[in-house]
Amino acid sequence: RFRAKHLIFQDQRVRMCVELLEGIRCIKFFAWEKPYLQRVFEKRAHEIYWALRESLIFGFSMIIAVLTPMLAFTATLVAFVLQGDESRLTATRVFGTLALLNALRFPIMDLGSMLATIVSLYTSWHRLGHFFRSSEAAVPVAELKDDAELVLSHCSFS
Repeated sequence: RFRAKHLIFQDQRVRMCVELLEGIRCIKFFAWEKPYLQRVFEKRAHEIYWALRESLIFGFSMIIAVLTPMLAFTATLVAFVLQGDESRLTATRVFGTLALLNALRFPIMDLGSMLATIVSLYTSWHRLGHFFRSSEAAVPVAELKDDAELVLSHCSFS
């Protein structure tokens, strides 16, 4: 959701910058630089707002991904201790648990980046789908006449 909002405002700002650059002569002639720049900066402020939210969510997911293996190991050891005398905490159990959770550490840590990639893929997929489903813009094309001929005179092709 944050990525989609961020991309909406980014598209609006880029579109406005393209309009600004395409019509720079007209904008300079009528001295509209300040109002246009103010609109571009407003769009940029909205874009930064949503980009910051997106970055915060990504940062929190990375922190959780890094801390999850350690918390899982701690929770496992606490569960062993709380079970009582029949399942005492021995060196064999601690090292076995540590080996298992060490083997699972990297897949668990990569889970956050995989989720971020899936969200980015989902957003891109929808944006491309919207682009492909949109109707084509009518581009004016000059008609070619059949009776036109090419005349070359005083030419040298050497």
